[in-house]
Amino acid sequence: MKLLFTFLGIILFSAAMADKEKELNTADAWLEKNGLNRYGDGEAMMYMGGSPLFNERTGMLKDRLEHLVEKFPNKPWDGANQEGGANETNSNDL
Repeated sequence: MKLLFTFLGIILFSAAMADKEKELNTADAWLEKNGLNRYGDGEAMMYMGGSPLFNERTGMLKDRLEHLVEKFPNKPWDGANQEGGANETNSNDL
């Protein structure tokens, strides 16, 4: 029984990772189309520490898709959401 739960856990984890990878690929295409870098900022943007995903105070690294969803909560790269261009930002960015 324990082996069955382990096997099911692996299958569910793999499916979730495949969905995440698909969404990240879609987001990357949207970012490129809108002239944004991989973090959702202008191509020329430079970051302290080399990445906006790294918190120098805590030493923690944030997931890039999580960062993009926080920056663009309406997920404009999502085909179901036909609104939203590159100017759509979170109020925290203003």
